[in-house]
Amino acid sequence: MIADVKTLGKAYLEAGNSLVLIGAPGTGKTAWCKTLCDDLNYGYLAVVLAHKEGTDIGGLPMCTSDGYTAFARPTLLRDIEVVCEKAAKALLVLDEVSSCRPDVQLLVQELFWAHRLGDFPLPQNLVVWGTANPPEMAADGREFADSLASRVSCIEWEPSPREIQAWFGPKGPCGQYKNSKDLHGFLGQFPNLALEKPRQALNGELPGVWANPRNWERLLQVMPFVTSQNALLLHCERTIGPVAAPE
Repeated sequence: MIADVKTLGKAYLEAGNSLVLIGAPGTGKTAWCKTLCDDLNYGYLAVVLAHKEGTDIGGLPMCTSDGYTAFARPTLLRDIEVVCEKAAKALLVLDEVSSCRPDVQLLVQELFWAHRLGDFPLPQNLVVWGTANPPEMAADGREFADSLASRVSCIEWEPSPREIQAWFGPKGPCGQYKNSKDLHGFLGQFPNLALEKPRQALNGELPGVWANPRNWERLLQVMPFVTSQNALLLHCERTIGPVAAPE
């Protein structure tokens, strides 16, 4: 249950320990990290590792005046320091750990176990977490190196249908949309449609189309502006997939 994972995650954060949340895309891993930080008044910074190269994490090598190699301070370190200066404690979320390049994953290990960014120590009030998709679901997905998996707790993130339904209730993070109440009732009636497993596109389908919390929210964002039934059906098919859309 996600409720148990959230309880454990809060304990990890307050204890200053690292973890990696592993779950399907679009299921709210990073969004929950931000919500948790807001609730605890922690600073928050998320970095998408799939977009980063080794020099973005460890700094660009340069030659010093005495002929040695040193590393320039990476801009990521500046961003971290800004967040940590504004809050008593802060959380850095390394998003898409399973999609980063091998050289970046090596540097990420140091972030977790040595609390360093290349040659530079991290602020003491910073906690480092990660989020990841299972390799078969990730863009250019890779298995974790054993050396990384042994240094951080990996916790499965898979919300239940009822937990996804609650996101669209009056007290949920997506309860503010015009049709949230209708979707909340729909997911209560058809809980099996709340979350599909990502799958390969078949029969001319566009890729990346399946029911998950992120796509349900996208459905709600556009619905008030759709002016025809056919356009609405097309929007549903291309947002939550051909299984849930006809319902």
